[in-house]
Amino acid sequence: MLRNKRWLRTNKLEFFEINSLDNDTLGYLVIVDTRRESRLSDFPEWIGVETEESFIPNFNHIKVVIFQLQDIDEKYLDMNIFLSKIY
Repeated sequence: MLRNKRWLRTNKLEFFEINSLDNDTLGYLVIVDTRRESRLSDFPEWIGVETEESFIPNFNHIKVVIFQLQDIDEKYLDMNIFLSKIY
């Protein structure tokens, strides 16, 4: 199980510190709400698979960045557990 501390919350940005149960800092999580439709260029791994014509944008593009300071134990790698503790 992971713990998190929210250090910053604005209309467009949230910043969390992610800790183990021992309070070791494992990394940081940044959530950026761009407040715009997504574009194909937001997903570089799709370029060559999707085209501008076939790409269907999402209404609001949200970007998540994780900064990992140390190896995360295998038991924490299930994203459902990780994300459910943040919200």
